[in-house]
Amino acid sequence: MQIYQAAEQTLRDLKRPAHLRDIHRHIEEKCYFQFGATDPLRALGVAIDRHCKGVMTYQPADPTVFYRAGPATYGLLETLDASTNEDVELDDAISKAETGLDSSLFLEQELQRWIYKNLQQNRLTNLNLGPLSLVDPLQQDAKQGKFNTRIVGEMDFLLKTEKGDYVILELKRQSDDQTVGQLCRYWGWVKNNMANNNTVHGLVIAQEISEGLRYAIKATNENIKYRQLIIDTTLGPEGR
Repeated sequence: MQIYQAAEQTLRDLKRPAHLRDIHRHIEEKCYFQFGATDPLRALGVAIDRHCKGVMTYQPADPTVFYRAGPATYGLLETLDASTNEDVELDDAISKAETGLDSSLFLEQELQRWIYKNLQQNRLTNLNLGPLSLVDPLQQDAKQGKFNTRIVGEMDFLLKTEKGDYVILELKRQSDDQTVGQLCRYWGWVKNNMANNNTVHGLVIAQEISEGLRYAIKATNENIKYRQLIIDTTLGPEGR
């Protein structure tokens, strides 16, 4: 059984659209597929997208059996009613007419490098927190901004404002409510060990913002927020 077939069988079992994490969990519980990838969720998502209608991807494949029901959430095409199927057909027509590149291939590692480069060039002033700088340049420059707490994990970025406040950045391609738990863990560590009376800001930057993340953010304090990263990958005209 191929990976996309395992996902197809899972959605038949569940009888409803499901998030990528739920699909992965069910596949492993039923032993439909043995994942050998270091990032099984990404491998699964890429495999499904290749067989998904209305999704622009680098290597589409037959048969087309899925549709996107939401961020990182998939259903079976055969279960669609007529109205929803029309919307998926429209998405498919738009994706085939698109002249851009597949921004889903913009990995978290590449996002890390991109943010780090922007920090060097413009100090990330577009985050509306003023000019930012690394808390520990000696440690963080070697890891393109990452900061290891050695207790609660490694942050993607730990930064300081000119006022002395702290800014934690958590970078994701796809986000969910677990991302908020991770960010809150970092936030608590910084508040307890470094901030004293200074403010600690936490910010999720992701290409895809899930409904789970939106609701989870509402349950946190006002200094924990999210921003969606929108990447324009449209190609210009040909030249020679």
